[in-house]
Amino acid sequence: MTTLERLPTVEDVREASAVLAGVARMTPVLRDPLLDELLGADVFVKSEFLQLGGAFKFRGIFNKVSSLDQDDLERGIVIASSGNAGLAAALAARLRGTSSVVVMPEGSRPDKQAAIQTAGGTVLISGDSSDAALERAQLVAEHEGRAFIHPFDQLEVIAGQGTVALELIEQVADLDAVVVPAGGGGLLAGVALVFSALRPDVQIVGVEPEGANSIQRSLANGRVTPVEVVSTVAEGLGVRRCGSLTFELIKANVDRVETVSDDALITACGFFWNMLHVAVEPSGAAGLALLLSTDDFSGKRVAVVASGANIAIERLAEAVTASSLVLGR
Repeated sequence: MTTLERLPTVEDVREASAVLAGVARMTPVLRDPLLDELLGADVFVKSEFLQLGGAFKFRGIFNKVSSLDQDDLERGIVIASSGNAGLAAALAARLRGTSSVVVMPEGSRPDKQAAIQTAGGTVLISGDSSDAALERAQLVAEHEGRAFIHPFDQLEVIAGQGTVALELIEQVADLDAVVVPAGGGGLLAGVALVFSALRPDVQIVGVEPEGANSIQRSLANGRVTPVEVVSTVAEGLGVRRCGSLTFELIKANVDRVETVSDDALITACGFFWNMLHVAVEPSGAAGLALLLSTDDFSGKRVAVVASGANIAIERLAEAVTASSLVLGR
């Protein structure tokens, strides 16, 4: 939950863009004629897997950390994360000269823990779920006086993620649709906010894993609705509940939210490797997974936000094999 009283606006996103200038990377848009031919669409891949920390998360979290006053910075920050947001927080804290604690749930990947520690973050393992880790992070904030950074449901975080859309509008003209991975909803909410205000003719589609579809459930029920049990290979999208701010923005600005299977996510990772020769994690491959699963985008100009690169080498090998079998049919 969040205590903020208002939703972010396009002006907040523009301010975030100024904060991020010269720090975050303006990630390129990748094309591949064979991928276009396969999908029957003009596909533009917004390569957020090339962002600092290997994921889009750095944009929003750096923007939030930069909004803290000097007293807050001296006390440090704390965040809960399965990996990508934690690494972004450690990097942002290091760049702003403060300390960071990252609360990670039990079972978090050792390589992600090591990356956070290398960036200067202190890792605290606590709880068997993202919800439990979030609760522990809030307790750390209360007891140690650290500034609590929500991984997706704070105004400055959402505004920072929205800078992806500002860049995409500059990079690609005449888009028909943008397909965005969604877990807690920070990226989807930020992208949808910007396009709704600046390019309302562009369709915005969110994509969740079948086993972690809180946003889809929430839209159906008209209120934030958690998933009882999260089950997905997409670690970065594996949250029980979307945010309250993100839900309001998604409800207002997103055309629809679809789900994809774990098999589709793995296959999409392999397509990224085999066709674009880049490593994308299952969370980041959700948009391409949807395009591979439907003909809804046939003949259209569609952007896919590939949101993260932090895939385990064993998972990548599995994905390459899966996609090779599909391509070889």
